[in-house]
Amino acid sequence: MRFASTAFVAVMLVLAVPDKGAAQPPGAPSLLSPGNGATDILLTPELQTGAFSDPDGDVHAQTQWQVSTDIMDFTDAIVLDVTSASFLTFLDVPSLVLNPETIYCWRVRFFDDAGEISPWSVPWSFTTGTREDDAYWDDGGGPVQTAVGDSQVTVIAGTNVAAVLFLEAVDPATIADNVNRPEANKLPLGLFGFKVRLIITDPTDPNYDPMAEVTIVLSEAGSGLCGWDPINGWQDLSGMTAFTPEETNWTEATVTLIDGGSKDADGVQNGIIVDPLGPLALAAGAPLPDDEEADGDIAAGPSGSLRLGSDDDDACFITTAGRGSRLRWLSR
Repeated sequence: MRFASTAFVAVMLVLAVPDKGAAQPPGAPSLLSPGNGATDILLTPELQTGAFSDPDGDVHAQTQWQVSTDIMDFTDAIVLDVTSASFLTFLDVPSLVLNPETIYCWRVRFFDDAGEISPWSVPWSFTTGTREDDAYWDDGGGPVQTAVGDSQVTVIAGTNVAAVLFLEAVDPATIADNVNRPEANKLPLGLFGFKVRLIITDPTDPNYDPMAEVTIVLSEAGSGLCGWDPINGWQDLSGMTAFTPEETNWTEATVTLIDGGSKDADGVQNGIIVDPLGPLALAAGAPLPDDEEADGDIAAGPSGSLRLGSDDDDACFITTAGRGSRLRWLSR
């Protein structure tokens, strides 16, 4: 029995399968608050975005937040540039970054854990409200009343500082960050924030210098400084104490800061430095300095200052205000 020859045609269906190796970026963020065009906004607004969305299902890793004074210029006119793995869909703008009665524009972009970056959000604008001088705020270098205790603080412009723009006393209780937070009794005067303008503000100027000095003057003795900023959080420097010489009653310290460094709360080199600090109390039973040599490892900083903290180039330096000063380790 013979079968007729039958031709069979095999048809291969080619399905378009996405290349799993080609990662896709997250969707562009949507801005929520402050609303576009909002007015009379606080000087420390909370910026909020909508939820993170990623076509690959990747995890939200970081968010970059930018605030500018020009909706068309997020380079030269930028006043805040923060990239954070903690503040993913909201960010409290640090105190003193924004000026009263000023129009600002802001935008955001997301990073996923595969390294892909979303497009920038559509920028929105808002206008800040007023801020009147009071006992805890000064349009200049002070003095102002401390937010904790009964003392005063003044900030004096030093090397490479054209002006102290604002000085504000800050109550640490208003800062929700508790990671590495010093004990309350180690901040007897609370914190104070200051904003300074450098002599040359354009980083592209060949004579631009990011380093600047201010002298902090207290009306009662302190033993060192503690810093806080929204990127690095609390900087616990309680193990080291800078004393000023006897003729100033241990009430002065000169701090060297770096524009755009880790102690600059606006996070960008723009000729403006915003720095929230606080004087530390003497450790219980610790004597005032004598002529003994300092104990512990001490690294020399610029202009004879002493480095506190990490070995990073943008570490904070404290130099005692005069001759005969000592830096020592305190027991905890």
